[in-house]
Amino acid sequence: LASRSPFLSPPDAREAADRARSHFAEGGKWGPSDHLAILVAYYSFNARAGGSKMDFAREMFLGIKTLQGMGELKRQLLQMLSESGFVRSGLRSSYVEQLGRRGGDNDGVRLALLPDADPNGFDPRDQEPLLGALLCASLFPQIIMIKTEGGKTKKGKESKAPPAFFIHQHGTDEPVKVSIHPSSVNHRTTKFAEPYLVYHQLVFTTKTYVRDCTPVSPLALVLFGGALTCSEPGRGGRMNDDVLLTVDGWISFSVPSALQRLLMLVREELDELLKRKISDPSTEFSEGNEALLNAVLQLLASQDRTDDVQAMQKHQAANDALRNAQMMQANKRSQGGKKGKSKAQGRGGGGG
Repeated sequence: LASRSPFLSPPDAREAADRARSHFAEGGKWGPSDHLAILVAYYSFNARAGGSKMDFAREMFLGIKTLQGMGELKRQLLQMLSESGFVRSGLRSSYVEQLGRRGGDNDGVRLALLPDADPNGFDPRDQEPLLGALLCASLFPQIIMIKTEGGKTKKGKESKAPPAFFIHQHGTDEPVKVSIHPSSVNHRTTKFAEPYLVYHQLVFTTKTYVRDCTPVSPLALVLFGGALTCSEPGRGGRMNDDVLLTVDGWISFSVPSALQRLLMLVREELDELLKRKISDPSTEFSEGNEALLNAVLQLLASQDRTDDVQAMQKHQAANDALRNAQMMQANKRSQGGKKGKSKAQGRGGGGG
């Protein structure tokens, strides 16, 4: 996100450059994504060696220096993570660069983290659900709500009105209408698999534009967005068992109360894990912690294009996540009880 776009658009070959950019954005599970397009372009470049790297970049209208700068930025970030204790120590940027040169002229990061893995065996398209969740966590509340005008025309045909895009700005009650920037792969998209996009940047010119946007699932918003609140069952004209689950006070989903409890519990445990890891990077995840994370990853990956939050009920991964979250809460209560009992015994012994 800190790098400039690698996509070039020369005036004399603009259409060809647009086709190349669209090619990198294809194949996503939930529709075109600017962030996925950049990742696919980078890894396609990174997987090549020597002169073929440069030939590929020129053919696909990619900025060579920008892509090389992305590789250097990755190595610098890896060094920072290594120095902070999040990954193994000793991963200096210069060392990782040497690994990459010896391992097939790549950036070296995958080799440094997974020495036995194929350095070019990573396809960003396979990680699209995780990418959306990470972008949601890092960019929230920069979310676009997509609204489509349904109904029929006077002649009885389905309305082809283009979708409208709105963002929420804190301090205002009314949503703000925006447009997708012409440089985005979603600029001409009219059908979206998800009703939300996460965006990177606002641009104010003749209109308010959003740059670089990616579809994000409702589940990702619930698990990685803002604070969760919920209403009581039966409020607001909903069925008796339904509650309104709200993210950050403005994105709402109607879900059964049992599902609401599952989501709140899993979200609470995820937040606790992240806080603990950030405060002490050397903290090792327990077997239950890892099981919860794996279940959430499986759940994100298993959602179909038509899934909504309620589809969690159909997945075994959801049940696994709930079971592990409940187990971790029970362990915490048990440990808290033991500590309280120990302190009480200590006070009693001191008084005797």
